[in-house]
Amino acid sequence: MSSRGRRARLFVVDGVDDDDLTPLAEIVQAWPVTTGADALPMFLARAWRSGHPGVGGEQRTLLPPSPGYEAVIAGSCAEATLRQLEWFEARHPVFRVDLEPAAGKPEYVDDIRRPGEAETG
Repeated sequence: MSSRGRRARLFVVDGVDDDDLTPLAEIVQAWPVTTGADALPMFLARAWRSGHPGVGGEQRTLLPPSPGYEAVIAGSCAEATLRQLEWFEARHPVFRVDLEPAAGKPEYVDDIRRPGEAETG
């Protein structure tokens, strides 16, 4: 079947430098899901704010606490990510996923427990 006339459902892009991220952020700012390098959120925020003058005011550096369980998923090995994980792990429990054993063990997710929860079996 020809791909003509069909819309793409997934895009994978890469930028060489910050100049590439400005137009990318303008294109994807209204998309329901994006993922990317550690700089992308800054460019998404700038793109959003440029379309909403007068919004923003005082900058916030911390998110408010979550009213329930939280998960932080980090797949990057970037130095900044590793420092953030180190800081987080000093204050919260962390479950690291080793992809090789996980790929061969469908019940791997069962190993994830809440802090303090006893292991069964």
